[in-house]
Amino acid sequence: MRLDIVTPDWPAWSDGGVATLSRVLARGLFERGAGVRVITRGGGPRARALKQERKANECPWTVVGVPGRSWRNKGHRHWLRGLPALVEAARPDALVATTWEPVPALLARDPQADSPPIAVLAHGRDITGQATPARDQQREQVLRAPVLWLVMTHWMREELLQRGVAPHRIHSIPAAIEDPADSGEDTVEGLLDSSSGAPIRMLTVGRLVRRKGHDVTLRALALLADRCPALLYEVVGDGPDRARLERLALELGISERVRFRGYVPTSALDRAYRAADLFVMVPRQEGGDTEGYGLVYLEAGARGLPVIGSRSAGAAEAVKPGVTGLRVDDPTSPSSVASVLDQLVQDSALRFRLGEGGRQRFEQGGRAHHLGSSVLSALQAVS
Repeated sequence: MRLDIVTPDWPAWSDGGVATLSRVLARGLFERGAGVRVITRGGGPRARALKQERKANECPWTVVGVPGRSWRNKGHRHWLRGLPALVEAARPDALVATTWEPVPALLARDPQADSPPIAVLAHGRDITGQATPARDQQREQVLRAPVLWLVMTHWMREELLQRGVAPHRIHSIPAAIEDPADSGEDTVEGLLDSSSGAPIRMLTVGRLVRRKGHDVTLRALALLADRCPALLYEVVGDGPDRARLERLALELGISERVRFRGYVPTSALDRAYRAADLFVMVPRQEGGDTEGYGLVYLEAGARGLPVIGSRSAGAAEAVKPGVTGLRVDDPTSPSSVASVLDQLVQDSALRFRLGEGGRQRFEQGGRAHHLGSSVLSALQAVS
């Protein structure tokens, strides 16, 4: 089967979740024998990054950039102008869009032309989040279209059903990540050094936005200050909430035990994970801004870290309580987070058991080929 993956983001110039998942999907389909071509946003720095990627011969598949600049404002027009012609020329057996955004351009193709089946990944706020009237209209068009929706959680299945998508058009797929053994060897100076002597180092990896729950974790750490005086919190990632979080750490009197590392290259994240003792991220819903899944839980578990998550949207299914980690019932409650944290901090045997559970979960169902097999099965069923 020859497949086109259409994605707004690609790792040559982005390290976001959609970009990372796009590469894992491409790898998984390739490993399962599919012919893979990736179509992504091009123009300007993106075009240069894709050219550099081709020179480095980093991918066993073709990556094509759709020309265009100012994608934030003109993205729909760029997709309309460039995507249909690329698809018509290659005539793939099926198309997989990693978000709904490029799909209106695929639906605008000549109705007389042969139309391969289209599968669309649904995540979280891409479906539930607020949008401009124009984007909301485009999203509704895709929700009404005869496409196959690929979801990682029961929560997202229910969200699609509530929006009128027929049950037979929704297919469950496993969450998958890159093999940790393939991680690069780049390092970040001082990242998670052991000079503090902290016996327990907890880690959060993610964009610094309110829904991720960094603020509640900081307050939980403050509650544990006397009971766990050597607990250290490493925060990897950047975003608009950073200044507020840094002020909060100062106000709580824990700034010496919290390290805001900022942006860390994907190639260096492996060291951050491996130097930590546990992973924590307790997202909450902020309006329509939701955590669709949280591949970072799987990344942490694959490296043997116990994880702490929350009962919020799709993130509730990313953690298997008692198997790969623990879940906080109320992600807005610092005392609830502190209670779960304390449980892991005080019990090294539990940390080890949950970490092993995370590693086994990755080996048994979280590799690229698991995702590739599932997507191929879904596409073959509708072809």
